[in-house]
Amino acid sequence: MENCPKVMRPDTGQETVQYDSAAFPLYIVRSDLRSFPNCSADCHWHEDLEFIYIWEGCMTYYVNGSLVQLSPGEGIFVNAHQMHYGFSGNGEDCLFLCTLLNPALLSGNTYLEHLVRQVTEHPQWSFVHLTSETPWQREVLTLLPELYNCYVRKDSGFELMLEATYFQIIARLYSHRPPVYTGRRESVANNQLTALKAMLTVIQSRYAEPLSLAEIARAGHLSVSACCRLFQKYLSRTPIEFLTEVRLNQSCTLLESSELSMTQIAAQSGFCNSSYFSERFRRQYSCSPSEYRKRWALSDRRQTDPQTSEQ
Repeated sequence: MENCPKVMRPDTGQETVQYDSAAFPLYIVRSDLRSFPNCSADCHWHEDLEFIYIWEGCMTYYVNGSLVQLSPGEGIFVNAHQMHYGFSGNGEDCLFLCTLLNPALLSGNTYLEHLVRQVTEHPQWSFVHLTSETPWQREVLTLLPELYNCYVRKDSGFELMLEATYFQIIARLYSHRPPVYTGRRESVANNQLTALKAMLTVIQSRYAEPLSLAEIARAGHLSVSACCRLFQKYLSRTPIEFLTEVRLNQSCTLLESSELSMTQIAAQSGFCNSSYFSERFRRQYSCSPSEYRKRWALSDRRQTDPQTSEQ
């Protein structure tokens, strides 16, 4: 089973997707939530358009403070630069398709670029919950698995077929885009999200260092109390709780991909000592870091060696 694309986090906080080819900026992957720590991806944002299609199981999808429940046969479109992530609230697995499309793939013609930007730069259109009940959304849901099949087969000219299919999807989004409002409520929400992204950027870039609540608030040009209200409003957790989650997720990556000691992993993940790291890890994942590493190694062997899984 493949995982979703690994990304870099530059100082801007925006994630940069690692495409198969920089000349053809898209990514299509079949994945499952159990391949993520605690069945949850990280909260992130990027310039790519994201489409999710659910094959089996259910997923809760977060976008800018809104939660969307996705069932088999449903999906979601997440616009560029929106904070988002998917997770399982009950720990059950979910098999899904994730496709990321950089708007640059749809550029090259000034007039068409103008039309595409009316979707990608729409100030109030952060996401669309795609269901089969709405005809045009049903058409998009039909096209998403076709993208995956075309990508996997890689027949001659598959790149042209992929781009043509993406244009079909964007055309449906363009035809059903909502009107643009420029009222005070929208302006306040945009300012709040900008401040929140700035604070998340500090957390994601400095999680390995000692980081105080005051420093996090300062990054968003807010008081500590306003900072805490904003985190609670959009993320339903405190800034320190979010910081701890980022550190724990980083520790999982190190446990999976390195042979570092627990003391080294604790330090590189931002925990003051290995005892506190183990305590928080067990509280989050219901196992010790060592147990997690063993389970991951066993799971990885089963995926790479079919004979192991049959024993």
